[in-house]
Amino acid sequence: MTREWTALDMAKLDNQHAELEALCDLEGVLATLVPEPHYEFWPMGLQMSGGKIVRRYYEQLFAQ
Repeated sequence: MTREWTALDMAKLDNQHAELEALCDLEGVLATLVPEPHYEFWPMGLQMSGGKIVRRYYEQLFAQ
């Protein structure tokens, strides 16, 4: 069964995701995403898709 998300649910998840990013919590951040996420970076026009690629992105981001 698919979960129905409210605007409040999404806002809570967004806040949790941002807090985990600020803590550089790789596993926590990834747990807030779907298994095969898709990111788009505007206005650069860059995209990335897939769990492995997104994991690598965050690994490199948090290593800085």
